Amino acid sequence: MGYALLWQTRNQMVHENKTWIASEQLKLMWTSCIRQLSSIARKEYTKPHTRTKGLQLQLSIDCLTSMDVEAPQDDEPHPPPAP
Repeated sequence: MGYALLWQTRNQMVHENKTWIASEQLKLMWTSCIRQLSSIARKEYTKPHTRTKGLQLQLSIDCLTSMDVEAPQDDEPHPPPAP
């Protein structure tokens, strides 16, 4: 994951006064990472010499997205509010 997503999150918090809870941030990062991996898989699949790698990556992504993994609930400690 690149710095772009972190920068977007920072800008939303600073300029738009958006507050994030851990589950929202996890979902945003997960979606972004899956989108980037899918893009790489499509690119690799279109090239004849890397088609197998692209297919393997897409199958791995499909397995990851089909798993029912429950995100941790919002029971983690929160930092104190800024003064």
